Amino acid sequence: MSTASVRPVRQRPPRVPVVVRGAEPLTPHLVRVRVTGDFAHWPEPGPAAHLKVFLPEGDETVMRTYTVRLFDRERDELVVDFVLHTGDGPAARWAKQAKPGDQLEVSGRSRSTFTPAEGTTSYLFAGDASALPAIATCLEALPASARATVIASVYEAADQLRLRSEAAVHARWLHTPSDDEFVEAVAHVAADRAWIACEATVMRRIRTALLDGGLYDRADLATRGYWKRGEADHPDHDTGEDE
Repeated sequence: MSTASVRPVRQRPPRVPVVVRGAEPLTPHLVRVRVTGDFAHWPEPGPAAHLKVFLPEGDETVMRTYTVRLFDRERDELVVDFVLHTGDGPAARWAKQAKPGDQLEVSGRSRSTFTPAEGTTSYLFAGDASALPAIATCLEALPASARATVIASVYEAADQLRLRSEAAVHARWLHTPSDDEFVEAVAHVAADRAWIACEATVMRRIRTALLDGGLYDRADLATRGYWKRGEADHPDHDTGEDE
């Protein structure tokens, strides 16, 4: 008889049915949707936590990955900010029309991708519009002793957000920059740690520039491709470490 071990099958947590409590535009390209449901068994999300959102699309269901912007266990309320990308995909169409009473589902857990490090005093956060909700949660988790540089690519000046943090934050906003302009803006910024999230190809260019330039060790550089041109639903585990 074989003594080979059998790997246990990972059980995915059940989806949580939720109902839209409210929806309002934050900027011309960002809609905040507040949902309520039974989150009694939902783990506390950390900074830059992401979850799966299951949206109705006709007779089918569309799954997308989004950031947990805010979570209030006492109110059983979860907040997700939807970016209205050009191209008007199914998630953007849904968010534009979302109203109280609309039903959808979310995954039964979320996964954080950032934790402030003890002894770290300076951070770099860079991303496009899709990463702004995650960057905001990271900044809100920083201690007052830290300082952070934010480089954000947005569509227009009206899309700039007020970034709250106990840390000292310097933000540079770029309005619809080219890929080259965005890469150049990030490539020479030094800090103790960096967190980068944007289009997958651009992310890889920034990652290569920061590593080749000797500004960061791999352990101090976190990168994620939040989306990719030409793909409808880019995987949520693209860290660029395959380069």
